[in-house]
Amino acid sequence: MQKVRALTARPFGVNLNNNYPQDRHLDETLNSGVKVISFFWGTNEAHIARAKKVGALVLQTVGTSSDAQLAVSAGADIIVAQGWEAGGHVCSLVTTLALVPAVVDAVPGTPVVAAGGIADGRGVAAVLALGAAGAWIGTRFLLANEATMTPGYRALVIASGEADTQSGRGENPTWYESAIRWIGRQKEPWISEFGPRPRWPRGRPCSAPTGRGGNRRRDLE
Repeated sequence: MQKVRALTARPFGVNLNNNYPQDRHLDETLNSGVKVISFFWGTNEAHIARAKKVGALVLQTVGTSSDAQLAVSAGADIIVAQGWEAGGHVCSLVTTLALVPAVVDAVPGTPVVAAGGIADGRGVAAVLALGAAGAWIGTRFLLANEATMTPGYRALVIASGEADTQSGRGENPTWYESAIRWIGRQKEPWISEFGPRPRWPRGRPCSAPTGRGGNRRRDLE
């Protein structure tokens, strides 16, 4: 956060992964005066309440409309509807095109930001037409001059087409076999699968309440 403040005088937010204990990170963030907090991979009511208590704006990433309702009831100000097209670790089984209007209808009066597979103005226009208040763009900004991308990875992103991503899972136990989307064919530890099939037993959503320390393996067994 100190490095970011040295680079810009503009407001910025901090993104926290509720899959891990975040009490210390949240305290440090709020105590430093950051007023925009983004949570993903699980709705933690206590974390949202702490952020709201000091006047922070809270964004919560969800993968279903019911998860959006849960987050709003917990106090989230903005919902990020992330479809399965998103890069990295993805919790949703729903495409962005189908997810966004469902979430918009489920939480009337709450701004919804669309995420997943949006890379240009046409994608932004599409999600705005679906009722989103804005778009969350990730992979596209890997090509920004400020991004710490190696020339090889930068070239890979530029050369990739619409059919060049794949969904799979990693052997990293800290992610509990979550679905992962990446560009290109890679060797182990990535295991290729067809389709975005996160292994959530009994249909447990990725943004279900997590308690103090986020989702834990015992919660999924």
